[in-house]
Amino acid sequence: MLSTNRQALDGNNNYQAGRDINTINNYPNEQHPLQKMIMAIKHKVVEDATFAGFIDDLAHYSMTEIDTIGLEEKLKQADRLDLLENALILKDLFARKLFRSQLSLVMQHAYVHILAYVCTAFNNKVKPAIMAGASIEEIDRLIYKEIIETVYANLADFSIEITTEHIKGMLFFLTGKCHLKWSQS
Repeated sequence: MLSTNRQALDGNNNYQAGRDINTINNYPNEQHPLQKMIMAIKHKVVEDATFAGFIDDLAHYSMTEIDTIGLEEKLKQADRLDLLENALILKDLFARKLFRSQLSLVMQHAYVHILAYVCTAFNNKVKPAIMAGASIEEIDRLIYKEIIETVYANLADFSIEITTEHIKGMLFFLTGKCHLKWSQS
């Protein structure tokens, strides 16, 4: 798109301005894979009548493993009891949101992909920093940047009502279900 102010073309088709030539270039942003997946899910539900039922992958993230030690013990082992009170509240907040979404195919599929992303990002970006002995501040910064901020930014264009608190709740939900480990051992 070209926006001009007081300009005219000279004999060589070049702009001559009495004062300013304002140019605005609009370049489409590259979509994050999470954005592409949520959009594909929304289209798939509309187009495919067989795209129904409870999702096995969601059950995988929702069920507690047999040898679960729980959120409190995991945070204690990681010397992160400073997070416990808020973690319990946010975990419960997300668990209720997940439960309420059971009737929505779009949300079920979206949650599978979001939870998978949170799990993968934690295990590939945050966990290595924990293992390397990074400071609490660095771990918290990585969690915010690589998980909370990234997921939230990629869901902003969709009518999914997920806040940054819900995303942090997902992190603690997955921790409590033994999908994420915060300690070096």
